[in-house]
Amino acid sequence: MTHTERKGLVYGVAAACLLIPSIVGLSFFLDGPVAQLARPLRNSTTWPVISALDRLGDMGSLAVIAVGLYVAGALTRRRGLRRAGVRAGVAIGTTWLLVAIVKVVTARGFDGSFNWFLTSEWFRRAELPAMLDTTLMFPSGHAATAFAFGMALARSQRRVFFLSMIAALCISISRIGTGHFLSDVVAGALLGGFVGALVAELGSDSRAAHGQQ
Repeated sequence: MTHTERKGLVYGVAAACLLIPSIVGLSFFLDGPVAQLARPLRNSTTWPVISALDRLGDMGSLAVIAVGLYVAGALTRRRGLRRAGVRAGVAIGTTWLLVAIVKVVTARGFDGSFNWFLTSEWFRRAELPAMLDTTLMFPSGHAATAFAFGMALARSQRRVFFLSMIAALCISISRIGTGHFLSDVVAGALLGGFVGALVAELGSDSRAAHGQQ
């Protein structure tokens, strides 16, 4: 990575650190109206679709797809697919860890209130793993990992990238149908997209450096 490229990366990260909180902050004002509009989504007709998207956006499902990309690349001797699988896996894992930390810190419930830091009682009762997936709302883990997966493929697998981003958008919309607030989804999507883009950028730089050696 050249000095100019490093400088551009630093500026990009700094800009993201300023823009993401600003966009998420604005989305809080739309939580109520969007929640009203989303209520019709929760019916017997649309629920099977929402449920299918929920399963697709689960971290486990995306991890299986990432492993599948790596295995497919290994079997076909395509380095690009193998690298895509590794980047996707790294992006998913990193994003999930960050989401878990933010959920613990904010402790936002279904009523939209922020409790700020979980109490030690929840830790003693060993309910944290279940709470991360079912009780703590902010940010949306499904939206975060879905966008992280898609953005991680931006530099290597363009076709899969576009399909992944469409799927990530659908998954994010479906999360509002399951009870998430718009701000949960926006925060998750931006966080995951940022991590995925960073992994893709650093991965492409390491590949270029390896090729020059």
